[in-house]
Amino acid sequence: MGNEFREKFADFISDFSDHRNMVLSTSFDDRVTSRMMSVIQLDGCFYFQADITSRKAEQILHNKNVSLCIDNIQIDGICESIGKPLNHKKFCALFS
Repeated sequence: MGNEFREKFADFISDFSDHRNMVLSTSFDDRVTSRMMSVIQLDGCFYFQADITSRKAEQILHNKNVSLCIDNIQIDGICESIGKPLNHKKFCALFS
């Protein structure tokens, strides 16, 4: 990553605070879906919750490549499950 990207990402994170609504896009089997999600930012990583039985969770299970979008900023990344939200005190504190 170049220095310019690192600087812009650091600016974005500092402006983000800890809790925002963002569009999360996922895909599987040539079908893309996007949904507004409540997203937590903690230590430069983004967290959200999805019901394990939802289409969104199923898509992520099969294709971990996701995109978050807010305003005119798109962030592509790899998504992984960290388990149930209630098992993560920092997440719960920021999400409430």
